[in-house]
Amino acid sequence: MTVYILILLIILTFVFGFKNTIFEISWKKRGFAGLLIAREVFLLIIVGVLIFHINQTEGITTFYVDSASIAETEMLVLSTLLGMLVLISVFSKTIFRKYLYERSSSSYFSNIHKNETYLLYSILLLILLLDVIFLASGMKNALIEAIIFNRDLMTVRLHNSYGTIIPTFLVSFYSFLVYFLAITMGLLVRKKSKIVIVIWVLFLFLSAGFFGGKAPVFVTLFLFFLAILSRKEISLSRILVLSVPLTVILIFLIFFMVKVQYPDIESGDFLAYMIQRIGVGQIQGVYEQFALQIRDSDYIWHTVPFANFVIDAPAFNKDLMLSTWGQNVDSESTGVMNSYFIGEALAIGGYVLVYFSPVIVAFSYCLTFAVFFILFKWYFSFNKGVTSLYIKLLLPTVIIFTGDITGFLFLKLLVMLMIFITVVFIVFVLIKTFISAYKNNLMKKRSLNLVL
Repeated sequence: MTVYILILLIILTFVFGFKNTIFEISWKKRGFAGLLIAREVFLLIIVGVLIFHINQTEGITTFYVDSASIAETEMLVLSTLLGMLVLISVFSKTIFRKYLYERSSSSYFSNIHKNETYLLYSILLLILLLDVIFLASGMKNALIEAIIFNRDLMTVRLHNSYGTIIPTFLVSFYSFLVYFLAITMGLLVRKKSKIVIVIWVLFLFLSAGFFGGKAPVFVTLFLFFLAILSRKEISLSRILVLSVPLTVILIFLIFFMVKVQYPDIESGDFLAYMIQRIGVGQIQGVYEQFALQIRDSDYIWHTVPFANFVIDAPAFNKDLMLSTWGQNVDSESTGVMNSYFIGEALAIGGYVLVYFSPVIVAFSYCLTFAVFFILFKWYFSFNKGVTSLYIKLLLPTVIIFTGDITGFLFLKLLVMLMIFITVVFIVFVLIKTFISAYKNNLMKKRSLNLVL
């Protein structure tokens, strides 16, 4: 009964606590940040908790999880989730009110700012540059390799992860840019021809699938769709009608992607796979961790910005994967395991850090939004409405709770995002300067010709 009471409190906090903030779900205000957060909170976390609560370990592939650990873990997950959401609500209406509190919706159908086109060119150029770097280093576009050359998707993914010397920083930057591009294209899609839209979608599809992950492909296309809706004046009733064929297309695309990785999978197995991956896979790590009780204070170095350039810090999510799915397998033959921030908190600082982690995550989350809002608005000279359109889609996508506390504890995620957006800004200035100089030069030539 306690589990269901906590879930009810989480729902109420989400509905009423986030009201009039940037995290609110609101069609009128195009509150898609709330929709993206809700996707993670309810679909990935709470559904996973309910599956474990109802089924225990029956029908679920687990390793160390038992009834006792499930009972403890579900209470910790739900109580810390509730605490985090309450604190995000409080912080966004007090400390960070200037940036995260929004009552009006007057600016949400803003005209396209001229700098948005330069921003699009900047992101596109960076992605193409990274494509060249990745391919030159021996990486392969996993999606193209699997679909066209019929190579095993997982083999290509592992090769890209461990068979090259590309730093993970650049991989993270690439993923950030692809999501950013999807949003920018969606916001600029108005008045574009159908052939341009098709080319954009195809480019996004192939770019999102470069490393072989299925989730980035769906998230990228979903962001593109939400970005279109963010600037298009369309009724909610029409969207509900359109959601039926879009849902069918999405399910087909998911099945297609799964079929690429597992050619022998049947439709009956597909449902079981989806339950395991979405309902359980995103949160199973925290259940395994509280059963295993992995502890190592050295994991804290993985949370310090730039520490990996100085020391070879152990990664909690990697060790957790090796302790479960990766048993009797070398470290280069397996990936990392999704968890929830209290899992790594337990490994680093025990139960004290677990209980304090909602405060850390909530404050870091709100601070990241506020700082990014300031930088984005300043760098690209957008007004508050246009800036809000971008960050409400971008940040909830790249800042996730079904990961570790790594990005929150010492603001590693904030530092990384500041670097990412600054690099984009530098390229943005160069492109804008070059195009402006070219246009001015062209105008001078035309004026000279008129005089002559």
